[in-house]
Amino acid sequence: MDYLHGDVNNDGERNAIDAAEVLVYAAAIGSGAAPEVPDEYWLDRADVTFDDDVNSLDAAEILYLAALDGAGGAVG
Repeated sequence: MDYLHGDVNNDGERNAIDAAEVLVYAAAIGSGAAPEVPDEYWLDRADVTFDDDVNSLDAAEILYLAALDGAGGAVG
């Protein structure tokens, strides 16, 4: 497993698109759906709070990490 936590779409950077994907997934789960994930590590990349639940807290953390990345303070 070699990926950046929060880089949900695995394009090499964390940004609002990743946060949006998490929110769409969380909304689907909340409505009772069972959304498919693109690959076996998607949930690992999306669960940046490490609480075994992909939700809006993960989206918020992704936005925070993206801001740090943009400011030159990238964290893994």
